[in-house]
Amino acid sequence: MVLKYHRDWQANGAETIARVREERPQDYLKVVASILPKDINLRRSPYEDMTDAELNAAIMKYVGDFEDRKDDVPGEGSAFTEH
Repeated sequence: MVLKYHRDWQANGAETIARVREERPQDYLKVVASILPKDINLRRSPYEDMTDAELNAAIMKYVGDFEDRKDDVPGEGSAFTEH
């Protein structure tokens, strides 16, 4: 049964979509709305527009901040090691 439905869709799907869009736009919009994600994340990363050099500088700043505070945290030495 699924194979028959698939074949029918392959043969007539595009035409059916066009006909529904023209004759029953309300149903067309319902179908479109039903296949779209319910929650679209439009938030952008604050790092998205940064160049590689800017990202590297920001990372090095944070590494430096952690290195500056390593003596404030109990334990042995730095959490960062050089390779």
